[in-house]
Amino acid sequence: MVDQPMRAPLLQVRGLGKDFGRGPVLDAIDLDLGPGAMVGLVGPNGAGKTTLLSLLMGLQRPTRGEVRVAGRALQSLSRRRLARTIALVPQDLEIGFAFGVREVVAMGRYPHLGRFQAPGSADLDAVQQAMVATGVDALSDRTIDTLSGGERQRVLIARAVAQQTPVVLLDEVTANLDLSHQLEVLGLARAMAADGRLVVAAMHDLALASRYCDRLLLLGQGRLRADGPVGAVLTPDHLLRFFGVEASIDMAPGGGLVITPRLPGDGAAPPGA
Repeated sequence: MVDQPMRAPLLQVRGLGKDFGRGPVLDAIDLDLGPGAMVGLVGPNGAGKTTLLSLLMGLQRPTRGEVRVAGRALQSLSRRRLARTIALVPQDLEIGFAFGVREVVAMGRYPHLGRFQAPGSADLDAVQQAMVATGVDALSDRTIDTLSGGERQRVLIARAVAQQTPVVLLDEVTANLDLSHQLEVLGLARAMAADGRLVVAAMHDLALASRYCDRLLLLGQGRLRADGPVGAVLTPDHLLRFFGVEASIDMAPGGGLVITPRLPGDGAAPPGA
C-alpha cells in the first residue's frame, strides 16, 4: 500500500483495558488513528479483536483508560452523537422483520433525524448514493431475508455509507463469504477509506489484510504486540510467536503478501525458506 500522509488523529486510545472474570481481556492499548486509512486488526482467536471494536464503538465501558474521537471523550457523547460519528458493520445482523433493502440502508440516516422527523431530500439522496456506490441499487425491490450472505454484507456497508460517519468499524465482515464476495466487500471498505474515512477492520485472513490495509494492528494475549505497515507486522517471527505457525512470506503480484504457513515440526520447510 502507498504510505499515507500524516494527519491529525481522529481516534485516540490511551491505556485502554477491559477485564472479564478473573483477569484482563485487553490491557494497556494505546493508539492514534487518522482519517483516510484502512487499518486492519489482526490476531489469533481470543486475542481481543471484537472486544476492542466494542470498546471503540462504546458498546462496552472500559475497565480503565479512555477512547477519544475527534478530541472528545467517547463516554461523553450521546448515543445519537456517537451514531453520527462511528458506524459499525457486524459480521452478520439478525433482522427479525423482512425489511426492504432500501429501508435497511435508510436506517443509516436515523441518527441525523429528529424524533418523528421524516427523511428529507438530503437523506433520500444519501441513501440513493450509498446504494449506487455499493452496487445494491439493483436489489432495491428485494427484502433483506431473501439475500445471499455477500449481498447482505453489501447492504450493511451501504447503510454505513449512508450514515456518513468519519469512523467505520468492520467486525469480520468477510467471514463465511466466498472469495469473490470477500473481494467486493473489502473493495468497498477501501473506497470508504479513499473517501477520507477511518476504517478499522478486524480480519482473520492475513493475506487479504496485507492486500487491502494501509496499516495493521496485531493483538496477542490482550495486548497490542505490533503496529505499523504490513511488512513490519506480518513477519515470520510474529506469525510463529502469536499464531503458532512457521511461514515463508513473499510479495504477491499486484500487492499484498503470499503467506505459506506450516505447523512447527511438521517436517517440511516452507517454500522459499
